Amino acid sequence: MKTVDLDQTTDDLAALIDQLQMTGEVIFIDHDMPVAKLVPYPTATTAILKAGCLKGFGMAADFDAPLEDFKDYLE
Repeated sequence: MKTVDLDQTTDDLAALIDQLQMTGEVIFIDHDMPVAKLVPYPTATTAILKAGCLKGFGMAADFDAPLEDFKDYLE
């Protein structure tokens, strides 16, 4: 996370948007108080999986077993 004073943001918004690639978000502050947050637009390629997000997810014990519908093709 990067913090930027509003007085410093008047000139180069493009540079702040480029910073999102490294910092993930930019917090704007005014008189030492946060007033806004700039975050990247979520897309499928920017989605970040966090540790534990698949907790409780599992596969069936017979996941790789032949399917009944294809039994004729396997014989």
